Amino acid sequence: MSIGSRKQSYWVHTSISLMLMLGFGFIPPILGFTQMGMALLGVLVGAVYGWITLEIAWPSLAGLLALAIWGYDSLNNILKNSFGNSTVVMMLFILVFTMYMSRCGCMDAITKWFISRKIIVGRPYVVLFVFYALGVILSFATSNIAAMLFLISVAIPFCENLGYKRKDKYPIALIFAIYLGTQCGLTVIPIKPPMLMMISLIEAASGIMVDTATWILFFGALHIVALLVWIAVVRFLIRPEVDTFKNMTENDFAEYRNIKIPTEAKIGFAAITIMMLFMLIPTFLPKAWAITAFCSKIDIAGAILLVFVLIAIMPKEGSAKFNFQIVANSEKMNWNVILMTAFALTIASALSSDSTGFNETINTYLVPLMSAFNPAVMIFVFSTILHFMTNILNNSAMSAIFINPMVAVASALGMNLFFTPATAMVGMFDGLLSPAGTASAPLLMGHEWMDMKEYYKNSFGIFAGFELFLLIAAVVLF
Repeated sequence: MSIGSRKQSYWVHTSISLMLMLGFGFIPPILGFTQMGMALLGVLVGAVYGWITLEIAWPSLAGLLALAIWGYDSLNNILKNSFGNSTVVMMLFILVFTMYMSRCGCMDAITKWFISRKIIVGRPYVVLFVFYALGVILSFATSNIAAMLFLISVAIPFCENLGYKRKDKYPIALIFAIYLGTQCGLTVIPIKPPMLMMISLIEAASGIMVDTATWILFFGALHIVALLVWIAVVRFLIRPEVDTFKNMTENDFAEYRNIKIPTEAKIGFAAITIMMLFMLIPTFLPKAWAITAFCSKIDIAGAILLVFVLIAIMPKEGSAKFNFQIVANSEKMNWNVILMTAFALTIASALSSDSTGFNETINTYLVPLMSAFNPAVMIFVFSTILHFMTNILNNSAMSAIFINPMVAVASALGMNLFFTPATAMVGMFDGLLSPAGTASAPLLMGHEWMDMKEYYKNSFGIFAGFELFLLIAAVVLF
């Protein structure tokens, strides 16, 4: 496509996005929506269109401005409620914390320790699990994309040393093990921005507080099922060549076995341990205890701030161990996720208000339609549809669009207000079927060691795992 064509396409998509935001409100109300409801729906659709076709930042900011233009609230209040939202503020601190975990050497130390273990010698499927576990840990400690890129850069030389070549089945399976692990680390423990956004949307729509332990058990079960099904597909259907592991000896990567962990990395390990303890204490310790009450008050953001203070006051050769400004500016701050979350939480709250008629529309039209199905069938079918949609639409956008209706249906049918939207949204966490499905998909598809035929064998194995979990969850929970 020529530069002129790209510019023309850009302005066409920009015009459509803005026209939806600023023109939808002039359409006569339908299906129970008020005029304000039509306007806000157009703001959401316009922002989603901009996210898909253009970028994240300016459609999110334009959406906030459009809310004020349509008279939903003053711009001052909209900005205060969006960027002052506790979830958005928490994300800022979490992003800085993940940068610190990367800089302090935790990622490098964990990886070298794992790949030097004697237990992996001659055991190809143990190696898959080791890299999966590394993906879980490093994705949780930093970011899923950074962890995946780093681990793949370790896995490829590892495979080359064993004699594997490009497009061989085993290295591709190892790359997918890393992907699954990084996805697990991203979703199971809810401190990452996308998960915090989803929790906030569920809490805002349902009025209930999402329990951390329940979240971990639910999504932990999801990833266990997906992992087991995928391993079965690899072992019995893909059947990679693993005889080359016979050439592996205990001397491979032996230089990492007694490597000294830097003091900085040790402090990083301690920091993440303390943060986890403060996050989980309110769930597992008696509420009457003072430490439980304290942890409940400070929440996740307070735990991170406490860790920041503790590591900042630890001196090293006359200078602070942790300098917030240096760490925060050491890498690019992911403002896209901050801006998208600020807008998504604001528009979700706006659409659920009585002035839009949104809830009335759900109760009048959607609830009777959904209630005609068995709850388990309804959840399974709806989540499967979302599973395919996530390969076209933005995951966060789908959360903003569909969580409110799912909570409304769950409330009307007497279903659990957490498990219903959570199960319905499970399909959003697997977007491997197209490059637009997830940020990880292009990284996998475009890797020089990847073969597209093997790519889809592995991705459909993961898809089968998610679908099996959906079926089990729908039957057991509903």
